[in-house]
Amino acid sequence: MVSALISSDCENTSSPSSMGGPARRQVKWDLLRSLAMLGVVVVHSGSLLNPIMGINVGGILSRLALICDPVFFALSGYFGIREMRCTYGSYCMRKISSVVLPLVVYSMVLYLYQGTGTDDYNISGYIRFFSDQLSPWWFIPCLLPFLAIAPFLFVLFDGLTDRQVRLVAGAAVLMSGAGALLCLLSWLFRVSGHETLEIVVGLAQRFIPVSLFSYLGYLVYFCMGYFLRRLLILMSASEKRIVIGFGLAAWALDAYFAYEGIDLIDPSYFWLLGTAAIFFIFDRVQIESRGVSAAVEWAARRSYSIYLLQYTTISISTELIYEVLLHGCVGSLFAPVRLGFWILLVFIAWIISLAVASLIDCTALKLIQAGFMKIAKRAGSGWRVA
Repeated sequence: MVSALISSDCENTSSPSSMGGPARRQVKWDLLRSLAMLGVVVVHSGSLLNPIMGINVGGILSRLALICDPVFFALSGYFGIREMRCTYGSYCMRKISSVVLPLVVYSMVLYLYQGTGTDDYNISGYIRFFSDQLSPWWFIPCLLPFLAIAPFLFVLFDGLTDRQVRLVAGAAVLMSGAGALLCLLSWLFRVSGHETLEIVVGLAQRFIPVSLFSYLGYLVYFCMGYFLRRLLILMSASEKRIVIGFGLAAWALDAYFAYEGIDLIDPSYFWLLGTAAIFFIFDRVQIESRGVSAAVEWAARRSYSIYLLQYTTISISTELIYEVLLHGCVGSLFAPVRLGFWILLVFIAWIISLAVASLIDCTALKLIQAGFMKIAKRAGSGWRVA
């Protein structure tokens, strides 16, 4: 989500026709980013939709939309794991400018907004607020170490032959399939009272660990972005259709498992094929209209800022739709009408985030980033940060 939005002389962030040189920006990936960010809003709004005919539709939609997490990590790897065309110090300064500074700026904006009507603004209060916000903003501290090693991952992966890339992809699919099967067996043996068999499955699961420590599992998806970039060139149309078919089925199975309470892990084993399917689908997308392309690109460039704002705008949108417009009577509405108002709530939350992000990104944040890079240029002597 983050590195995919950043363009610099240190790395190429356009979709390449090869692994090396620069290429023009491709709007299909901007569209994927924009829709994935809308998915983030859906994930965090699912609990606001009451059950319809006894079915937790909000929970199902939220789980389906949750694939936005691996998609964003894969997008970050797709654009981030590239040849570094500057010094490592310059690369790090640009990541601080494009990732850390927006985090600080938007946390300050939200701190001031949430304290509106009071005079209780102080440094210690902001630090506590910032610390609390990092829990819902978990994506960023998780992604930062991946970005730090991205240039070295490129050196490691770039030496792989096409055949080796296919072997790695095949091994990853087999491991994720085995992991999903073991989760199912563990649940079946537990609910059927076969304790010994459940322990046996648990032993097998230790050989396919979810992660060595918190969130490391998403490193797989970050690296996956690089491999998808190569597989999109290597794989035939028929192979891609097979991946799309199995991937969409895996995505649906993940939602079904979650709805039935069957064991799942985070990140889900089902998401590997699901994410690949989504990439292969969007690789086919073509948008000819310049106006539509410009609008999609504009929204995509605001994705990181929308992510930082969406919790607050969901709260604002909920107040506007459920309390002001419907006077708190949403629960008594006919099911399709409730669903319609919930969709409106999600869309308004996304639109407010986009509007605020467009204003801040193009004014305060732009000036702060420019000032930071000037200071970094002067302090860095040999760094090529301009």
